[in-house]
Amino acid sequence: TSAELDERNNADFREFSIEDPGPVPGVYSRIESFEHEGLRDWHGDFEVPRHEVYPGVRSFWINRSGAEAYHGRHALEMFLDGTADDGTIWIERTLPVDPGTFVDVDLAFEFFRYRPDMAFFPVVSVGVLDPEREGDFVHADFVEQGGWEMHSFQRTVFAGPYDRVHVAVGLTVSWEVPGSFFLDLVKLDARYHTTSDPPPVPASPA
Repeated sequence: TSAELDERNNADFREFSIEDPGPVPGVYSRIESFEHEGLRDWHGDFEVPRHEVYPGVRSFWINRSGAEAYHGRHALEMFLDGTADDGTIWIERTLPVDPGTFVDVDLAFEFFRYRPDMAFFPVVSVGVLDPEREGDFVHADFVEQGGWEMHSFQRTVFAGPYDRVHVAVGLTVSWEVPGSFFLDLVKLDARYHTTSDPPPVPASPA
């Protein structure tokens, strides 16, 4: 179990384990806490439309920062100027997969907001297509509160003819305000199925 010595920037700290079980057939697992420079396996992307009335430049960024951290001394700062009431920024990576197989993806991450608000939402995307716009994401469940909050998302993906699965996490805005947020301790687990496994049961229509 790993614990942070400086608790001043944590509203509630949840214990967690970082262990290396060694290679596990059919299982892929990675944890990113942004303690090293760069995004390593991840890269940034965005969809930030211009303001319809004031078509000036809108600012946004995704930077490693030491201003807040859930684990270690750094996290990923995400700033988005939401004054156009629109915009989504995110980080993403791919998982290799054999065509015609299934992969169970479990994604978990810590998301920090300075105060409770309903203007910004953490979003996730898991699928065989590269996410390029807000509509490619789903909102992660969250509680309207300040501080760190853990989010999780699970999805089973059929690869079809594709050889990779895209995984993305970020934030989107719904009100005309700017905001800074932090992302940390992104855990990604994938379990691969052979084609002999039965396909997942589709969800019943609402």
